Amino acid sequence: MSFTDYLENGFDRLETLLPLALVPFFSTFLHFDNLRKATTISGYHFGATFRFPTAIPTFWTFVSLPNGPSGVHVSPLLFLAPVTIIVESVLSAGYLGSVRDAVETGDYDFARNAKEYFLPLLGYTALVWVVLLLSFSVGVVFPPLLFVALPVLLVLSYLFYGAPFLVVVDDRSLGEALRRSNRLARGESNTETTYASFGIGYLVFVFVASIVGTLFINFGIFGIVVGALVSAPVAVALTAAAVEFFIDVRRSSSGTVPAVSGPSDGSIGEHPTDSNRTDNNPNGDDPFDGEY
Repeated sequence: MSFTDYLENGFDRLETLLPLALVPFFSTFLHFDNLRKATTISGYHFGATFRFPTAIPTFWTFVSLPNGPSGVHVSPLLFLAPVTIIVESVLSAGYLGSVRDAVETGDYDFARNAKEYFLPLLGYTALVWVVLLLSFSVGVVFPPLLFVALPVLLVLSYLFYGAPFLVVVDDRSLGEALRRSNRLARGESNTETTYASFGIGYLVFVFVASIVGTLFINFGIFGIVVGALVSAPVAVALTAAAVEFFIDVRRSSSGTVPAVSGPSDGSIGEHPTDSNRTDNNPNGDDPFDGEY
């Protein structure tokens, strides 16, 4: 299937997945620095952004924030990072696991998934923050290096965007998921839609959507709340598309024929059995982004 097919299936599943839209909606307001920037702009702001898949797309996924004053600046809200990392890890574990269950069985248990995948996704979220802090620390010491750091961050976001999905879909450790994501990014795939083409399709969709999404921040906190409400179902559909793609990658790696899945209906509670999964031992606002 193409990226468009995966995305269409994601929207078809919204009836089952709509309660999970609370996660991207709530997560929007965990990005305190984005809130500060968006509510302090002067005049009108227009722009577009592009991002590869992230564990929890939020309203900020579809927003190009205005640039601040020239130079490197440390956010005054940086001290809140540990709280944000922990809460986002709990939410991403329950969210991705529940979307995976819904795609495969129609049922999901958010609490069970949050407990099962919290530690590896905590490691992933913390790793992303560490990479970002190191990159911008280099920029503080020697600002011209930022012109090198930003392309490097974009490449890293491409190579490892699959890691949080692989943790959940394949039941892999974080280290295994990172290695597997890197191999898929380098061309190891038997599916019709490759890791690269799915990532590019996602990136293009976000780019187009962000042209509209960025307009919301011109209306202050009211615009942010409305934008978060409007974008939350879109975020869920994008996540469902990414999860189904990685399920098909898993099936193709295990020698089974990927199923062309349609919308599923079901109730909350049941966890997929081991027979629904294949453990393939090898041997996830995405903070990595670009804006115009």
